[in-house]
Amino acid sequence: AALLSAYSVTMALYAREINGKGQHVQVPLLNAIYAAYSSGAVFFEDKVMLPPAHSPQGRSPVYRFYHGSDNKWFFLALGNPTFFTKFAVAMDQYDWLTDERFEGIPFMIMPPFHEEIAHEFQAIFSTKTRDDWLKFLHAEDIPCAPADPVTTYINDPQIAANNMALDVEDAEWGKGRQMGIPVTVINHPGLHKGPSPQLGEHAQEILQTIGTPPAVMERIRGYSKPV
Repeated sequence: AALLSAYSVTMALYAREINGKGQHVQVPLLNAIYAAYSSGAVFFEDKVMLPPAHSPQGRSPVYRFYHGSDNKWFFLALGNPTFFTKFAVAMDQYDWLTDERFEGIPFMIMPPFHEEIAHEFQAIFSTKTRDDWLKFLHAEDIPCAPADPVTTYINDPQIAANNMALDVEDAEWGKGRQMGIPVTVINHPGLHKGPSPQLGEHAQEILQTIGTPPAVMERIRGYSKPV
């Protein structure tokens, strides 16, 4: 949200230099979250285009996805030693506080123990439903949140109200949905022109606009086509 705000304010100041008019800028937190995750929320004919990841559940066992006994997922976010201490006490696992495997909490845990710790945590979380764990962890002031499928997120009514899920028609992938414009600058709201262009799709148009000689355009043409 801070990055998008800085971008929007800069754009608004630039517009003011041109037309002398101020702007009202809006950057909803929900839009910012969606923008940060936009690469994981692109759909074509109900297929989700997911980016590669080192681990589908997370790199650190104290900062990753787990599921309850009902196979519903949630995210555990022990982002600093204080939260890890609260977690160990709440789980009645005081030995974790002196366990060398947890040295360097939260992110510097020794790699050989990553999966071992994750399996240990998962065995505990498998004893109750996700909602039971969320209620318990929230009561203990331990950061966590439900983790629903991307399809649930992109179909959320507030996402629709914010115009953040737009229908597109892609030449290669067909009908799909992708992220809308996450910021609102009232006098210059922006325009969604369609799906992302193919490699080199607008190369000739851009070259003509900047006055590139025809001979140079022809020479560049071969480098702008998909291989």
